[in-house]
Amino acid sequence: MNPKDMREQYRKLALEWQASQGVSRVANRIFDKHLALYRKIRDTPEGAEVIAELMDDPAPAERLLAASHSLSTDPAKAERVLEDIEAEGTIFAIDAKYTLRGFREGTLNLD
Repeated sequence: MNPKDMREQYRKLALEWQASQGVSRVANRIFDKHLALYRKIRDTPEGAEVIAELMDDPAPAERLLAASHSLSTDPAKAERVLEDIEAEGTIFAIDAKYTLRGFREGTLNLD
């Protein structure tokens, strides 16, 4: 998969997940697909770069997922992005809060 395809697929699934909030069965299915894609691309230099770039996306779900997935490669920026999402008070604020808590306590597992 080339970087353009990685970016498009990662972003597409994140936006679908964002749109499906409130329909947990659908949201969970999309989240699982997104997590599988993350696991597939995270260990490639191109994949890690694509994920890091998406921390600046305007969509909150995109930033949440990209920041969560960048905690191991760019923890300072990822934490700032998650703190910003938490402060925004959107539906994703609670996810950001508990992702940060798990990361800081050493209990976050993205495998």
